[in-house]
Amino acid sequence: MLQLINTNTVALTAGDALPAGVDFNTNPNMLGYDTGTSEIIFLQPGIYKVIAQAVFAATAAGLNTIEGFAGTAAVPGMVSQFETTAATQEATYVLQKNVRVTTAFPGAFARLKFTVDVDGVQSNLLITVEKIR
Repeated sequence: MLQLINTNTVALTAGDALPAGVDFNTNPNMLGYDTGTSEIIFLQPGIYKVIAQAVFAATAAGLNTIEGFAGTAAVPGMVSQFETTAATQEATYVLQKNVRVTTAFPGAFARLKFTVDVDGVQSNLLITVEKIR
């Protein structure tokens, strides 16, 4: 299991990945985290349960989205949206999905990140990844 946490306030711009830090990783041969790109790295094929919970406040009112991406491709169904009625209104976004990871060739690792579609401030983040099969 990999658990990523960030309880610091972080200003983000549209397209930025939600940054975290590794709280613990029970199997670094299976999962990793790249702090430079804010990406979860799946080191082995399998099925992984991914749960992300983020508290985010956009700088303007409107529809705000946090979405999971593998490289530049959106992960189908891994999206959370909230319509704010006022600027800087905080909302909790929850994303959960079982992800199947296959290896194209040895050394090719799947990666996953969560990005925001608008400018704003992340004030809390918890991501848990567990291999279930």
